Amino acid sequence: FARALAATSLSEATATRHRMNAELFVDFLAGDHGVGLPAVHEYDLRTFLYDWYPRKVRTGRTDALAMPASLRRFLRWLAEHEGIACPWADAILLDRDSYAERWETCPGAFWWDDGVAEWRAEVSLDLDARAM
Repeated sequence: FARALAATSLSEATATRHRMNAELFVDFLAGDHGVGLPAVHEYDLRTFLYDWYPRKVRTGRTDALAMPASLRRFLRWLAEHEGIACPWADAILLDRDSYAERWETCPGAFWWDDGVAEWRAEVSLDLDARAM
C-alpha cells in the first residue's frame, strides 16, 4: 500500500497520513479485535471509527476527519490488489457527517467514566440494531 501511495501524485505528507492511518487500522484489527485483514467485517470498521479511534488517538480535527478517506483508499487497494472486498465499507466511510459528529462529541475521558460509558453505549445500541 505504501508503494502504491508513493507512485501517485499525492504529496508526501498526504501519502504518509494515508499509510499511517491504514497501519493504525490494521494494528487495531490485529491487536484489539484479533482479526486479520481477510476477515475484516463491518463491525470492526464501525467499532474503530465510532468508538476506538476517537477515544484512543489524540489528534487534531483535520487529521481525525481525514481517517475515513484514508481507509476508503486502503480498502479499495485491498480489493484491487489483495482480493479482500469490503462492499459495505463505502456507505460507512462516506457518511462523513456521522463520523465527524461522533469524533467531535467524544468526552475524552477514561472508558469507565459516566460520560464515556454513555457515549460508548450509543455505538453498542447501533451495533445491536444492526445485529452485530
